[in-house]
Amino acid sequence: MFMLPIQCSYINLNHATGRRKRFESSFMAHLQGRGFDLLRIPAIDKSAIQGPGMYATITDAEMACLQSHRYAILNAMQANNADKHHMICEDDCKFGEHTARLVYQTLEHMRHVDWDIIFTCVAIGNSRELASLVEVFEHLHPQRLTSFQRGQDFTFSGASCYLLNPKSASKFIALFKSTQHIDVPIDIFFRNLSHAGLLKTYFTFPFVTALDVADCPSYIQTDKLPIGQTLEAVANIYCINTPDEERQHLIARMENQIRSDALRAYGAACANFRQLSLNR
Repeated sequence: MFMLPIQCSYINLNHATGRRKRFESSFMAHLQGRGFDLLRIPAIDKSAIQGPGMYATITDAEMACLQSHRYAILNAMQANNADKHHMICEDDCKFGEHTARLVYQTLEHMRHVDWDIIFTCVAIGNSRELASLVEVFEHLHPQRLTSFQRGQDFTFSGASCYLLNPKSASKFIALFKSTQHIDVPIDIFFRNLSHAGLLKTYFTFPFVTALDVADCPSYIQTDKLPIGQTLEAVANIYCINTPDEERQHLIARMENQIRSDALRAYGAACANFRQLSLNR
């Protein structure tokens, strides 16, 4: 088993003490003592971004988030950190009983694969792409195993938790030397680079981390549309750690949401949820 230490750096605003407590409680319950070290990265507040309206295609909050991820990544890629892997998390990331084991199994499996980033949870915004993964979930979930999907093959978003390859340090440093050329949120920046073949990304599926959405409103997407809430629910439905009872609740909520016109086009992938629940 691949047992190099993993530094878990999580991004958290100074005033978000409730989220900090929830994240650290999840870490202590599931990762502490299992080869993971914890480091808090103070997030950059949107008030520190020069504006208003300085960025035509990105909000101040999204730029603050991007800058926070940039700092976390560059801090992780320092020369004295080359002997460990790094996991970057946002403070709404939630771990579970299988997270530590599957993260190490993922790193062991990918030892001889050329990769830069492995996301442990993403949102799949294309209904056909999501539908193509349902069978994978039905096969692997009962065995509590995960697969490794290429990011360039999917319309993914989200950066709640991802692993960085220390061998890619020079690439990350070059990418984030300046953010003046970045005019999209951090997750879309990753996706665009992945689709262009400039960043080798993968994601685990079933997901090995979830989103803590119960009492954690987004500080980035403050006016989140129903589709955004739905994508979060879908991510948790397909997380390996989600208890069956919680999965049933999320499925029921999904079925109510897709009745709206805004979500009707997303219903193709969601049509499998009721059968999925009956099979558990």
